[in-house]
Amino acid sequence: MNPKVSVIVPVYGAEAFLPTCISSLRAQTLRDIELIFVCDGSPDNSLAILRRVEPLDSRIRVIAFEENQGVSAARNAGLDAARGDYIGFCDGDDWAEPQMYETLLRAAEEAGADVAFCRVFKDRGEAREDVPLGFDDGTVFSREEIGRTLIPAMLSRPTDSDELPLSGYTPRNLFRRETIGSHRFRPDIRYAEDLLFIVACMKDANRAVAVDRAYYHYRFHSGSVTKHFSFHVPESYEKSNDALEALLAAKAAGKIGHIGVTAHMAGVFEKALTMDWVETVMFPYNIVETQGEALMQKCREQNVGFICMKPMAGGALEDARLAMRFIGHNENVSVVIPGMYDVREIDQNIEAIEDASPLTEAERAQLDVIRRELGTQFCRRCNYCQPCTAGIAISGIFVLEGYLNRYGLGDWAKQRYAAMGKKAGDCVGCGACEKRCPYQLPIRQMLARCKDEFGA
Repeated sequence: MNPKVSVIVPVYGAEAFLPTCISSLRAQTLRDIELIFVCDGSPDNSLAILRRVEPLDSRIRVIAFEENQGVSAARNAGLDAARGDYIGFCDGDDWAEPQMYETLLRAAEEAGADVAFCRVFKDRGEAREDVPLGFDDGTVFSREEIGRTLIPAMLSRPTDSDELPLSGYTPRNLFRRETIGSHRFRPDIRYAEDLLFIVACMKDANRAVAVDRAYYHYRFHSGSVTKHFSFHVPESYEKSNDALEALLAAKAAGKIGHIGVTAHMAGVFEKALTMDWVETVMFPYNIVETQGEALMQKCREQNVGFICMKPMAGGALEDARLAMRFIGHNENVSVVIPGMYDVREIDQNIEAIEDASPLTEAERAQLDVIRRELGTQFCRRCNYCQPCTAGIAISGIFVLEGYLNRYGLGDWAKQRYAAMGKKAGDCVGCGACEKRCPYQLPIRQMLARCKDEFGA
């Protein structure tokens, strides 16, 4: 028969505090409990302490890593081993009041809640702070209230807030096993792995209940590996520059729906498809740029959306209808994002993309003509080349060149070019732009050509 509660304890460098943690868990008034200690390759005597106490209590299970894998991997190992109907967490350098798990379990069962949470003591040496919840004891949150009240609080308030019901304190929560499901802590994330896990579980919870009493002692000390990070998401991610982690937290909170990657280089596209968090890829695809077709097929196979950008090759293609027809016939394209000047162009694009008739022989012949005439050495206006050392608006010059040679607007293009502060002839030949260009364009040569064409 499975125990009612499993408590998972990651242990690393906790030798000085571990005996207190073990004693507090063994003294729980809830007897139907299992205690899973995961020693994460700790370099001190933590494992020896655990091995000594393991035979003394049948409720204790010890998992030992030979090498340090991080707190997320340790907690995940505990989750995989846990048998309890409910699951809680405790850090090896913290400790719990004897009534903690009995009280949280009773609150969860009486409220029919998937998550129960309590107040926390912040222990700083002899100083102790009892952080209020801001909710009355026994307050029950519906699924809607969890999304509207609890999750936003986790993502927007600093750790020291007087009204921080959940923050990043995983150990203050007791989760129903079914609510955790396949959710796990992410070993690849350095900070706020607690927060991401809690948010994910909360999103799947139908009810949560507050216990307005402090039962968990969160110990702050210089050797702690889990307490050096403020769980105020905006500030913390700004400091660490971990934008991805912020996006993942926002997605878990329901603030964004999907996360994708945009790229101009096939190598980045290919790498993106190896990331399990990537749900969409935006990449150039048009009549003359088909280098991503194999990867687009892979997107479809992996259920990753493909967003077609640059359908007009950055303005290099004149026949918009043919360009849209070409894209519309590729079943691997999920969304296409053409630029449009007015309502008339919107209507034209819609008409073209909705035309499911096969491409005619004349259309296929025209595709070949466009590919031969345009080639590959043209600017897509991605502006990766900027800033120019000499202050030249490189892509702007290439746009005007297109108007000069392809669109029958030579006089207009020359007037606009003459008004530019820096012209193609101002290029100093440093080559910095070419190092940044994702299409490896010979920009210096192209600017030299523009200088000759415009006369400056």
